[in-house]
Amino acid sequence: MKSIFQLEEDDLRIVLKELLEEVTLSRFEDRLVGLNTVADIHGVSCDTVIRRVEDGMIIPETDKGEHYKFKLSEVLKMDFRKMKKQLRFGKI
Repeated sequence: MKSIFQLEEDDLRIVLKELLEEVTLSRFEDRLVGLNTVADIHGVSCDTVIRRVEDGMIIPETDKGEHYKFKLSEVLKMDFRKMKKQLRFGKI
């Protein structure tokens, strides 16, 4: 593995971007949000979020009935378009 000093400029930008995302998202590790918040953030319906939970693509922190709670840090990383493609092509 190359040290940070041996990386090309583009590779260094990628590494720094990933580190920044990790630090930023870790701030939200202990924050739980509900189903409506997940749907609002991603512009999808609550039914879509529930289907992704039922498909096993999203794992809630709590699931008392349909009162799901999700880590905000994980919610911010979710990509519903990518999930839809994975379902379409059977790559769950």
